[in-house]
This record gives sequence, C-alpha cells and structure tokens, in this order.
Amino acid sequence: MTGNGFYRQCGVLALRLRAFMGSKRRIRRNSCEGKRQYATQTQAVAAMLSFRKKFHDPNLATYKCRFGNHWHFGHVWGRPRRPNRSK
Repeated sequence: MTGNGFYRQCGVLALRLRAFMGSKRRIRRNSCEGKRQYATQTQAVAAMLSFRKKFHDPNLATYKCRFGNHWHFGHVWGRPRRPNRSK
C-alpha cells in the first residue's frame, strides 16, 4: 500500500493491538495472584464471615475462581461501600 491507506491500516492494527494488550492486563490483574485461595466454598464462606465480622463490611461474597478449581471472596460490584468512619 502507498500513501494514507498504509498508515490508516497501521493505525487500525495498533488500536487492535492496544485493545488486546489492555484485555490481557485486565485478565492478569483479576487473576488469583495475591489472593487467598480456599479449597471449598464452605471454607471461603467461613473466612468471609470472619473478615466481615472483624471489619464490619457487609458487601462481600464468595465466588468460584475462573483460573483454577478453588474459591475466593471479595466485594460485590454495584453496591456502594460504607463511608470510612475514621474521619
């Protein structure tokens, strides 16, 4: 290709590559790395209830990991967090 068509095509490829890399970053960030793993949902629920009691945080739920055969717990999306009472 010559002229603007070549650069236009390169720009589209760069945008696609950037979108692909961004999604890989998001997947890596949401992976199990740095999270505690529980073998069963029962263990995850017990840990979540203990955490909830200690930190007074009701917006938690357990979920099955996409990357392995284990469980985690974390904040529920879409629910507002409680304001920080330490102020």
